[in-house]
Amino acid sequence: MGCKLGRNLLHAYLDGELSLERALDVEEHLAICQSCSSEESYGRGVRAAIQRSNLFYQMPESLEEKVFILAAGERLSKRPSRYHHWIWALAGAGVTAILLVIFFTMSQPVAVSSVQDVVANHIRSLMLNHLTDVVSSERHNAKPWFNGKVEFAPPV
Repeated sequence: MGCKLGRNLLHAYLDGELSLERALDVEEHLAICQSCSSEESYGRGVRAAIQRSNLFYQMPESLEEKVFILAAGERLSKRPSRYHHWIWALAGAGVTAILLVIFFTMSQPVAVSSVQDVVANHIRSLMLNHLTDVVSSERHNAKPWFNGKVEFAPPV
């Protein structure tokens, strides 16, 4: 194990976070490498000083038991009620009903007669002979035809 690898794993080793195999590798490296060994002893000293100082507070056993009981009680109290399943079933039925209504309204064909009427009216408006209802180039025949159809007198 290289010295760099030993230093990277040293903090995890001090915290007891390594697997057994990795911990044995680090211990083997500490036996060989003097600088890593001194760093490990310094880390253990810092850890011991923190535990001895006022910065570290050991939780009383009674408090620890209460915390575990409360945590277990919260997990038990978060059980779904007996109506929980009915609520989900009703919600699913409602969504299914809405989807069925949408499906059946969208799947019905559009009335063919109204579509055909629109197309026929459009074609009729585009017919060439239909554009001139008064077939005359004489001004006296065309001018009276516009009376009552438009609000102004177009030039004829």
